[in-house]
Amino acid sequence: MTRDPDTETGDRRPVRRGPLAALAGVAAGAATLGTAELLAALWTRWLGSAGTSSPLLAVGGAFVDRTPPWLKDWAVATFGTADKLALGVGMALTLVVACALLGVLAWRRPTLGVGAFAAVGVVGLLAVLSRPATGVVDLVPTALGVVVGVQVLRWLTGMVAGVRATAPAAPPTRRPPRRAGPPDARCC
Repeated sequence: MTRDPDTETGDRRPVRRGPLAALAGVAAGAATLGTAELLAALWTRWLGSAGTSSPLLAVGGAFVDRTPPWLKDWAVATFGTADKLALGVGMALTLVVACALLGVLAWRRPTLGVGAFAAVGVVGLLAVLSRPATGVVDLVPTALGVVVGVQVLRWLTGMVAGVRATAPAAPPTRRPPRRAGPPDARCC
């Protein structure tokens, strides 16, 4: 078996940057949603918007609107009153997986990955715009969240790309052995 010097550290443990890139994507997605949801809450409170400026509520609502009746009936029969909770968990899992994949894509092909991440943000913007009583001004929180997320993704995947696949082998530091006996007179 041959060893690949590009994927091993000095102590022979491989450095896998793919999981780091996936984690970078998840962190960027969290930054996007965190920023957008916080701004949407403040936006609604301060401006008294009648529309849905929250991307999570907008995407959930748009999904429910486009769901066939048989699937809605099945969800209500299966989950009962927890059908909205099941929708939320499903959305969260989907977003985590999608963001992880986008993080790996952004690490391997930065332009394509960041573009795909921004495209997912555009889907969120379209979902916000599709909600009743929503105006263009309600897009601001989601748009700012996407900008923050793209910057976080670029920064973190840049850090992952900068991680060396091989850790530099540190030369062993050896100190001269201590001599037994009284200290030298010249040191004190």
